[in-house]
Amino acid sequence: MLFVAGTIGLRAQERVTVAGRIQGDSLYLEDIHILNLSSRQGTISNAYGEFQIPVKLNDTLIFSGLQFHTLGIIVGKSALETKKMNVELLSKV
Repeated sequence: MLFVAGTIGLRAQERVTVAGRIQGDSLYLEDIHILNLSSRQGTISNAYGEFQIPVKLNDTLIFSGLQFHTLGIIVGKSALETKKMNVELLSKV
Protein backbone atom coordinates (compact mmCIF):
# COMPACT_ATOMS: atom_id res chain seq x y z
CA MET A 1 0.00 0.00 0.00
CA LEU A 2 2.82 2.41 0.83
CA PHE A 3 4.59 1.55 -2.43
CA VAL A 4 1.50 2.49 -4.48
CA ALA A 5 1.07 5.76 -2.59
CA GLY A 6 4.76 6.56 -3.10
CA THR A 7 4.55 5.84 -6.82
CA ILE A 8 1.54 8.12 -7.24
CA GLY A 9 3.35 10.88 -5.35
CA LEU A 10 6.41 10.57 -7.58
CA ARG A 11 4.35 10.77 -10.78
CA ALA A 12 2.74 14.00 -9.58
CA GLN A 13 6.22 15.50 -9.31
CA GLU A 14 7.62 14.33 -12.66
CA ARG A 15 8.54 17.05 -15.13
CA VAL A 16 6.67 17.28 -18.43
CA THR A 17 8.10 19.00 -21.51
CA VAL A 18 5.82 21.88 -22.48
CA ALA A 19 6.06 23.50 -25.91
CA GLY A 20 5.07 27.10 -26.42
CA ARG A 21 5.19 30.17 -28.58
CA ILE A 22 6.02 33.74 -27.57
CA GLN A 23 4.69 36.79 -29.35
CA GLY A 24 4.57 40.54 -28.90
CA ASP A 25 2.99 43.25 -31.04
CA SER A 26 1.52 40.47 -33.26
CA LEU A 27 5.00 39.15 -34.11
CA TYR A 28 6.67 35.94 -32.96
CA LEU A 29 9.67 36.76 -30.78
CA GLU A 30 13.11 35.26 -31.26
CA ASP A 31 15.85 35.03 -28.59
CA ILE A 32 13.57 35.42 -25.57
CA HIS A 33 15.09 33.82 -22.48
CA ILE A 34 12.90 31.37 -20.56
CA LEU A 35 14.04 30.27 -17.09
CA ASN A 36 12.34 27.71 -14.85
CA LEU A 37 13.13 29.13 -11.40
CA SER A 38 12.18 25.88 -9.67
CA SER A 39 14.53 23.60 -11.62
CA ARG A 40 17.07 26.26 -12.72
CA GLN A 41 16.74 25.05 -16.34
CA GLY A 42 16.50 27.52 -19.17
CA THR A 43 16.06 27.83 -22.90
CA ILE A 44 15.73 30.47 -25.64
CA SER A 45 12.95 30.92 -28.18
CA ASN A 46 13.76 30.19 -31.83
CA ALA A 47 13.14 32.31 -34.95
CA TYR A 48 9.44 31.41 -34.85
CA GLY A 49 9.02 32.27 -31.14
CA GLU A 50 8.85 28.58 -30.24
CA PHE A 51 10.37 26.99 -27.14
CA GLN A 52 10.30 23.76 -25.11
CA ILE A 53 11.04 23.46 -21.41
CA PRO A 54 10.49 20.77 -18.75
CA VAL A 55 8.06 21.82 -16.01
CA LYS A 56 5.91 20.46 -13.22
CA LEU A 57 2.86 21.86 -11.46
CA ASN A 58 3.46 25.25 -9.76
CA ASP A 59 6.90 25.83 -11.32
CA THR A 60 7.60 29.50 -12.05
CA LEU A 61 8.72 30.41 -15.57
CA ILE A 62 10.39 33.78 -16.22
CA PHE A 63 10.30 35.21 -19.75
CA SER A 64 12.71 38.06 -20.50
CA GLY A 65 14.12 39.96 -23.45
CA LEU A 66 15.91 43.30 -23.74
CA GLN A 67 13.06 45.18 -25.42
CA PHE A 68 10.26 43.59 -23.39
CA HIS A 69 8.90 43.66 -19.86
CA THR A 70 9.84 40.56 -17.85
CA LEU A 71 6.92 38.20 -17.28
CA GLY A 72 6.55 35.48 -14.66
CA ILE A 73 4.05 32.64 -15.10
CA ILE A 74 3.18 29.88 -12.64
CA VAL A 75 2.57 26.57 -14.44
CA GLY A 76 -0.99 25.34 -13.96
CA LYS A 77 -2.82 22.09 -14.62
CA SER A 78 -4.02 23.17 -18.07
CA ALA A 79 -0.44 23.68 -19.32
CA LEU A 80 0.52 20.22 -18.06
CA GLU A 81 -2.53 18.56 -19.62
CA THR A 82 -2.21 20.20 -23.06
CA LYS A 83 1.62 20.45 -22.94
CA LYS A 84 1.28 23.86 -24.61
CA MET A 85 1.71 27.51 -23.62
CA ASN A 86 1.19 30.72 -25.52
CA VAL A 87 2.86 33.79 -24.04
CA GLU A 88 2.53 37.45 -24.97
CA LEU A 89 5.17 39.96 -23.90
CA LEU A 90 4.68 43.71 -23.70
CA SER A 91 7.17 46.01 -25.41
CA LYS A 92 9.08 48.50 -23.24
CA VAL A 93 9.04 51.13 -25.98
